[in-house]
Amino acid sequence: MIIRKSVSSLTSDEKASFVHAMLELKRIGKYDAYVGVHHHIMTPTVMAAEPNDYRYRNGAHRGPAFLPWHRQFLLLLEAELREIEPTLSLPFWDWTKDAVNLDPTKTPAVWADDFMGGNGLSSDNWRVQTGPFAHKNGKWPVPEYKYPNFPSGPGLKRQFGMILPSLPTAADVKLAMDEIFFDTPDYN
Repeated sequence: MIIRKSVSSLTSDEKASFVHAMLELKRIGKYDAYVGVHHHIMTPTVMAAEPNDYRYRNGAHRGPAFLPWHRQFLLLLEAELREIEPTLSLPFWDWTKDAVNLDPTKTPAVWADDFMGGNGLSSDNWRVQTGPFAHKNGKWPVPEYKYPNFPSGPGLKRQFGMILPSLPTAADVKLAMDEIFFDTPDYN
């Protein structure tokens, strides 16, 4: 049975196993296929009167398919990772605990240097500077993309706090969980 653990409770060996599997999946080209699938599902799936914009709603986001689509997506990713590291399970991150962290010097476990690495550096086009996925390590190649309002140049980029000013809180999660309808009558 696969048991999910919080990122904050992973042992050093479990972190290393996860990082190794992710780097290997990237090296053999399978990780990029997941990026492609996630990108292509963002084709707008809107009704005639709705905006034809991927940010409004698409096959996997902002609609009733969000949870089941991502659940299946992650199960497939986990199965591929387990082919590399058979004892691995995808960890989870309870961001609500870090959303209320009042100590700005404390880095959440998910962004630690021995796991996913930290934020990008503005003077380096927001490329990730620390951890195993840092651009300087050369093990996580990301091609240059030209998106509006997004830094250009190759490499994994992160801009903490730029799109969302803060992490969702427990109150935000409760609000989402209290939502009653996936859709409204006449369910079109």
